[in-house]
Amino acid sequence: AEQRDAAALFLQFFASDNRPHFRDEEEQLFPLLAGAEASATKLVVQALLEHQRLHALVQALASELAGGAAPAAQMQELAEALEGHIRFEERTLFPLIEKLAPEAALRRLQEASATRAAADLNAREGTGPLWGAETEDLNATLLAWPPGDAPSEHVNEERDVLLVVMAGSATVTVDGE
Repeated sequence: AEQRDAAALFLQFFASDNRPHFRDEEEQLFPLLAGAEASATKLVVQALLEHQRLHALVQALASELAGGAAPAAQMQELAEALEGHIRFEERTLFPLIEKLAPEAALRRLQEASATRAAADLNAREGTGPLWGAETEDLNATLLAWPPGDAPSEHVNEERDVLLVVMAGSATVTVDGE
């Protein structure tokens, strides 16, 4: 019972903290390396694959927990994968982003992070990602941007993107048009 409780708490933590954290990295930080040297692209791909592996391990644990089990070996594998990913980002990827990303873009991210309050997921106010859900087939993200603010320019070669403006207006450039 104690192991199942620990697994359930971890799954809650992953849903409330890690998923939004991964989404922030993928949508705001990693695009800063778009067009960078090939070694940087390789590291971003590694980080994205690690995110997906962690999502898969979490889903497997959630399935086991739903069946009443919380296998220690599976929990250990997940813990080691998460720790390894964190160390990779801290020691390798983030220092490279700090070195290669434009200073102004990093400053904007830092300022946005410092001023961003916790968003009410039922509200349509805030900055950046407010809500997200994902399945194997579809990811959906609700974003909010104040006038004059926007995510940095980037290319998403892995997925098609559909934009729907719920309020206000937006200017979107695709292939230079």
